[in-house]
Amino acid sequence: MQKLYGETPKHTPMIAAKTNRGFSVWTILTLLFAISILAYTIIRANVLSFTIDESISYLEYAHDSIGSIFFSGLSANNHPLNTLLMSYGEHCFGLAELSLRISAIIGHTLFLIFSFLLLKKFTSFPKYAILIVYIVVNTNPYILDFLSLARGYGISWGAVTASLYFQLIFLKFCKIKHLIAAMALSIIGILSNYTIILFFISSISLLMFFHFTWKIKGTTIRSFIPVVIVIACSILAVYFLTSGPIANLSQRNEFYFGGDQNLWVDVIV
Repeated sequence: MQKLYGETPKHTPMIAAKTNRGFSVWTILTLLFAISILAYTIIRANVLSFTIDESISYLEYAHDSIGSIFFSGLSANNHPLNTLLMSYGEHCFGLAELSLRISAIIGHTLFLIFSFLLLKKFTSFPKYAILIVYIVVNTNPYILDFLSLARGYGISWGAVTASLYFQLIFLKFCKIKHLIAAMALSIIGILSNYTIILFFISSISLLMFFHFTWKIKGTTIRSFIPVVIVIACSILAVYFLTSGPIANLSQRNEFYFGGDQNLWVDVIV
């Protein structure tokens, strides 16, 4: 009777611990929230009418050749990777708002996954706090608005978030595969929106700084060489893919929106 009612079987705590680690309430709630917010984005992408910028991207550039999409630099309204995915979306799923906005759905999925991983791997927050911060980050109305539009912002934000995750993983473990993943995702972000070049430059600067000051665990002279090679190849790839289009856009004055006199007249007055 004592064994039946007074003792807990020895294997029970182990089973409970595994259950808590694998299926905690906070993990389930986080997953449910992520699925719900992604469903919200998909519904918006399906029912919202196309904006004028999306329409221009589709009508003027989505049916061009791949070379023309990536290297013409005719308009700042053409976000190359987004435009290409619009073309593929129409080819695979037909002409509809949702199929043309497939890049935004991909971007939002990446953003949801890697924003969670950043919070889980690189913060010491308890699980309930991770959920609260995760909800705050992913319910930003400005972000949600663009994550359902075929404008290049969605996939660029998703790629940048993933790139940041792999950069931090690289700084922690110093594995070259993580650096390659980080640089590749940064390039994907750049091809979706050229402003991500600013993130690319700043992240490379920080990575090089940590290596030059020998802050990464296990860093040696020999291990520094492949890092330089990967970063140098990434810089060359970005230069090859963007220098021509950006020069064309600059010549066409596509980056200029504002006054033409001075700060006082154009901004203050």
